This record gives sequence, C-alpha cells and structure tokens, in this order.
Amino acid sequence: MLCVKCKKRTAVVFVTRMDENKPVNEGYCLKCAKDMGIPQVNEMIRGMGMTDEDIEQFADEFDNMSEQLGLSGNELDSQT
Repeated sequence: MLCVKCKKRTAVVFVTRMDENKPVNEGYCLKCAKDMGIPQVNEMIRGMGMTDEDIEQFADEFDNMSEQLGLSGNELDSQT
C-alpha cells in the first residue's frame, strides 16, 4: 500500500479515523507520519534516536526490499 499522503513510499504506519460514523483506514510512510505529528510515531522516532536522514534511508531500504520481493505499492494494496 502506498502512502495516502505522498503517494510515493510504502505505507508502514496505519491509522483508522472516523468519517461520517464509518471507519476509514489510511496508511502513511514513516516520513509523512512524522511530518503529520502523529504522537506515537514521533515518540518511537525519538526513542530510537532516528534522524531525518535515517528515516529517508529506512523508507528507501523498505521500498527496495518490497521491489526485490516483487511487491509494488499497488500489489501491497490488493493484499490488505
């Protein structure tokens, strides 16, 4: 599943929000989740001592791993 915000990187943080009393599931890459200020994500990043460069590297490595496994963002969407 691709990040619903940037539509570039693989989603690794998933959030359920309510829209007209119906749950809506959304997935965000780590960078977008951090930029949105999701408290649990920021706490995890701070606890791990990750820099912005580390987050970019994590996203790149995760996307490369997905490609090596033959999974694109759209293929990951169909499996959720």
